[in-house]
Amino acid sequence: MARQAAQEHDPESLAALIEAEWLHLGRVDGLLTDLITRFDHDQLSRHPALQLIMDRVHTWPGAPGPPPELLGRVERLIESGHFPDGEVRAGMEHLVLLALLDQGHYERARPYAAAIRATTERLAPRPGTDSWKLGSLARHNGVLQFLAGQPAEAGSDLLAVIQLTDVHPDDRAAAAGELALLHAVQGDPAIALRWATYAETVIDGWGLDRLDPRHQVALLGARLIKATDRLDWARYEEILGLLHTADLRHDRHLPFIRYAQLRAALVRGQQRPALDQLAQLLDTAPTHLPPGSLAHSLLAGLETQLAISIGDHDRARAAIPDHLTDHHHVLQQVRWLVATGRCTAAAALISDSRWLDLAPRRGAIELTLTLATALHRTGDHRESARLVLRALTQSGDPQTIGHSLATTDQRTLAAAADWQPAVKATLERLKIILFVPPAPDSELRHEAPLTPRERVILGLLADGGTAAEIAASLYVSVHTVRNQIQRVYRKLQATSRRHAIDIAVSRGLLPPISERRGSAAS
Repeated sequence: MARQAAQEHDPESLAALIEAEWLHLGRVDGLLTDLITRFDHDQLSRHPALQLIMDRVHTWPGAPGPPPELLGRVERLIESGHFPDGEVRAGMEHLVLLALLDQGHYERARPYAAAIRATTERLAPRPGTDSWKLGSLARHNGVLQFLAGQPAEAGSDLLAVIQLTDVHPDDRAAAAGELALLHAVQGDPAIALRWATYAETVIDGWGLDRLDPRHQVALLGARLIKATDRLDWARYEEILGLLHTADLRHDRHLPFIRYAQLRAALVRGQQRPALDQLAQLLDTAPTHLPPGSLAHSLLAGLETQLAISIGDHDRARAAIPDHLTDHHHVLQQVRWLVATGRCTAAAALISDSRWLDLAPRRGAIELTLTLATALHRTGDHRESARLVLRALTQSGDPQTIGHSLATTDQRTLAAAADWQPAVKATLERLKIILFVPPAPDSELRHEAPLTPRERVILGLLADGGTAAEIAASLYVSVHTVRNQIQRVYRKLQATSRRHAIDIAVSRGLLPPISERRGSAAS
């Protein structure tokens, strides 16, 4: 129909068709571009929605996005009732929502999400309703609510996608991946695993070549957080390798991937480099991290933890907001109070409030463990031990909170094991990795520079070369290359190839992956 309208040189009919069906037309590579370029400048100026659709085709999350004047024109057309009520109007609202979502204007986008949700709830039961279109609308509504830190609303929208009887497999798999990431962030590993398995079932049923791999980043993010929770570093490195093959610069989920990496650094003795990376992330990804968003709360909480771990209490305090509006903020505050010796105040802040009841599973467990530390330091060892046991019980499977235990004051855990035989048995079974102190300042100030050959080795590693391939290209033995790789790791204080590359990029020893790809392509 679209090509027929184009061939018949009927721009008004073609414009109406594109506005009504742009979600479907956009699934065919190049089709929307081909159709919209048939309009001349005057025709396009009469149809701002077409200009916004074209901008949508050629942009990415985090890009400058459409001019505010263009976005405003489309918003005014929606408000005036210019577009037919129902699917067409919802499609235009969805277009505006995506533009706002890409720029991190979550609060401004939420009224559009509410309007779209009302429309889809009204249309979904009707025979002949376009479920593929409704599924896409509901999925992006869920993503918006998730990023904005509204888990209940996000879960409702994402579940609506799964419950539609006929929905595009891209949307079904992506919605399940978002649900997996949502529950992984909240610390519900069993539920996260179920949704991750469901998403992978959809992907396997259709084949990766038929689905958009960009929609699977949330799923990998959920797997990465789970591996970090369990201190499963072999699995962690495996998933990080899969993510390394994708260009995540503009992905909305990049802050959650970085969140998992920074949590890993916290318990692997890499706190100072992690703080530098966090500062760089906060500077380079502002559209993904508006204040009040979930990613901002998670990363601010990690900044507090990382700063406390190296004794920088001023930086830790600066990361805490003035108003404690959610459990993330409360957790930051009590950790800082405990770190600065104000344990009685920390215990009172948790005990005299409802935050333990309001927080999701991970938040409740970490608040409980922090309260246990505060009470231990005030001399209430019995109650402290009871709280440690409560945290282990809350987890369902204590192995899933390995990270939380590894970042808990180890003297608190040892005392709890003395008071509670069940705690002692659990900790012995888990063989918890003790908190790794940061490298001394002297090591960081006097680190040995890489030799020219080691820089070459590092560059070849970053390009994906194996030890055998590097040895062949440099005409040396594999044994020699492996020794040189280990020297590079030691000098960079890295634990893996991916970690070495991240450190090298942050220190300017390697260009970012996008620049390496560009130079390779040329």
